[in-house]
Amino acid sequence: MTAPNAAADRARTRVGRPDAAEHMTGYALMGQPFRSGHYLAFRHFVASSIGPEYHAVWLRTPDARWTIFADTEPDRSCMRYIGSAVDVSVTAPIAIQWNGPFDATVRIPGKLEWRFELAESPMTRLVTLIATSMPDAAWRSEPMLGVMAPALRPMLRAGSMRLRGSTPNGQNFQFRPERVWRVTRTKAVVCGSDIGAAGPLKVAERLADLRMPQRGLFAADLSVRYPSATNQPVAG
Repeated sequence: MTAPNAAADRARTRVGRPDAAEHMTGYALMGQPFRSGHYLAFRHFVASSIGPEYHAVWLRTPDARWTIFADTEPDRSCMRYIGSAVDVSVTAPIAIQWNGPFDATVRIPGKLEWRFELAESPMTRLVTLIATSMPDAAWRSEPMLGVMAPALRPMLRAGSMRLRGSTPNGQNFQFRPERVWRVTRTKAVVCGSDIGAAGPLKVAERLADLRMPQRGLFAADLSVRYPSATNQPVAG
């Protein structure tokens, strides 16, 4: 199995054909909850139909307020789809540094330093085997995605995740994560303060139909489609 530190290079070689839907390709730490009530997620889309390559960090504070950091304009990044559920949007430089094949640090100067380590498990290997065996048509089938998500939940033990549904801004989404690892260790400093140990939230977080995982999961060879979007040029 390809190590996660090769995810960006793999994503660049797998950019799909032009699609009527808006779409993105890359990799992500889908979500990481902390016992303090903080929640972090990371996205690096190396190709996007609505703008340039970008990184984004999603931060939830214990008072359930969301801030989205991105290194491109809000209407060319995650805010385009989840902005109505977000309290603060910040455009800032974001970098990911791979310290080894399974060890990375995400930094936003003055705001965040977040290190995580990844590993395979028998269940993540099985999920990867299933996902990489599925044809393209299956990943674009709403009924198939609806069946797949419940089947994967007990394997990943990450709560009620979904592969399709509606975003807070109303677009439909389809997730295609083909390779999966679990987070084994993580440490994050937010605005100079250590936010403590990883652990599930008391109540699982959701943004419309986006169900945030209750344990750290990293996905590579990740494609996200928005079939209800028109892929029209973004103004400005």
